[in-house]
Amino acid sequence: MMCRDSGIRKRALSAVAAFGSALCLVSILQFFTSQGRIFWLWASAEPQVFGPFHSRNNYASFALLMFPLLVWQGINRNVNWYYLTAGAFVGASIVSSGSRAGAALFALEVVALCFLMRKTRCGTRVMAPFAVLLGVIIVAAGWSQLSTKLLDHDPFRYRREMLVSTLEMWRQKPVLGFGLGTFTAVYPSYAQFDSGHYVNHAHNDWAEMAAEGGLAGTLFLAVFAGVTGVAALRNLWGLGVPAVFLHGLVDFPLQRPGVLFWLLILSGALLAENNVAFVKRRSWWKVTGEDIQ
Repeated sequence: MMCRDSGIRKRALSAVAAFGSALCLVSILQFFTSQGRIFWLWASAEPQVFGPFHSRNNYASFALLMFPLLVWQGINRNVNWYYLTAGAFVGASIVSSGSRAGAALFALEVVALCFLMRKTRCGTRVMAPFAVLLGVIIVAAGWSQLSTKLLDHDPFRYRREMLVSTLEMWRQKPVLGFGLGTFTAVYPSYAQFDSGHYVNHAHNDWAEMAAEGGLAGTLFLAVFAGVTGVAALRNLWGLGVPAVFLHGLVDFPLQRPGVLFWLLILSGALLAENNVAFVKRRSWWKVTGEDIQ
């Protein structure tokens, strides 16, 4: 309801951008200096943590949400290099985190942002210097973790087997599924391997939704992702929303409250913004420079 008011919506987006940039910058600093300790204090089961995020993929999902928003804050009406610099650091951190899917989706975000920024007044002025700044920070932060992961001869190890088992669950109850939240209880009966790890999720949000919610749940998720994806084309600050839904094809960001909360906040703002544009123009399929916010 709050997002319907344009002024409140813009202030809310500014607050989200400020919070997200601060959290990401603290997380980056912790990644390089904490030696795997959460906020430099508490030991973690993972050797590398980013602030409150225990997983590089979990952090990458959050950073993918924040990167387009920070770039938009940097070119909205006037050029703001504080936001653009923060965005460059956040984007570089996705690469340095070592998340393969995160890095690929970040590259897609950069391409989409460059295309859409050409249609804005301030975007054309900052594209080249921002690209240079982003490249410099990526080189400085490094990509050793990512290169190591990319050299893995079997990048879908365990994920492949979990996906096959999850799809077998869906085939047993294709329409309604086993019920939301039942994956961990049902999965052991369909598991085709035992790696010695506790399998809490399918590492594929779409397959897990199919197993738990059946076709009905998957259709609802697809419609929601599609509508917000169309809205993101009009509002470049929301490009992180479809990026997270795509990340859900190889991981489970939608199962993480810390990511899902911000995803829903930005989705609500996107749908409110797109509803205003639709009412004004009645042409949601046509994207012009005036439409891109």
